[in-house]
Amino acid sequence: MTLNCSPSALVSSVATKKHPRKRAFLCGVGYRWSKCRSKCRAKTDEVEHRKGLKWLVHGNSFGDSLVFYFSGHGLQSDDEDGDEVDGSNEAICPLDDDDKGVILDNQINSMIVKPLRKSVTLHAIMDCCHSGSVLDLTSIYHHKRNQWVEEFPPNGTFKGTSGGLAICISACKDDQNAYNEQMTYTGLKTAAGALTYSFIQAVKKNPRTTYAALVNSIQDGIEESSKTHGRKIIATL
Repeated sequence: MTLNCSPSALVSSVATKKHPRKRAFLCGVGYRWSKCRSKCRAKTDEVEHRKGLKWLVHGNSFGDSLVFYFSGHGLQSDDEDGDEVDGSNEAICPLDDDDKGVILDNQINSMIVKPLRKSVTLHAIMDCCHSGSVLDLTSIYHHKRNQWVEEFPPNGTFKGTSGGLAICISACKDDQNAYNEQMTYTGLKTAAGALTYSFIQAVKKNPRTTYAALVNSIQDGIEESSKTHGRKIIATL
């Protein structure tokens, strides 16, 4: 899990806005060239991801709660700006990446993190490879050590918000690959990201969970799945 600020910011004041807005942009990408192309009937394939990201935060105001969910491919590329500690950018692959290219973490940060105003909260669930810091947030939670670590851009670039709070739960670290889980949904067996599956199970089990408990439950689910299916654990929060 990553944040744009100190973990103490998780304890925020209650919004006084009479009708705070709730808005979500959910992306389940079915790539034409993928053997596991999604069979989802939702029109996520036709949505231009960049426009959707801008729509998500457009006009955000006090008390709003926003969600960005992405399930698809992620990758790394060389950092040319000097703002990455490990020398690599993380990116997500939209459906039109062959024509318009991938969406880099720098761009994601500029589009949905920086515009967040005071008392606006963004939750991002990123079920893709190399997703640890794909929002370029600076506070990183290490599950195994139960410890927060600050990683600021070496070149001093500002990666924060305009007063709001950004929280990202990722499928794996920047140098890792995420994997799929076989699950039964409406009587049919299908493949789903291990993070997505474990996240759903954790929330169903405890709808009023805390962030720490949620992350621990997700990780336990991923580890249990890897043991059950005889896989090496490669998705570590």
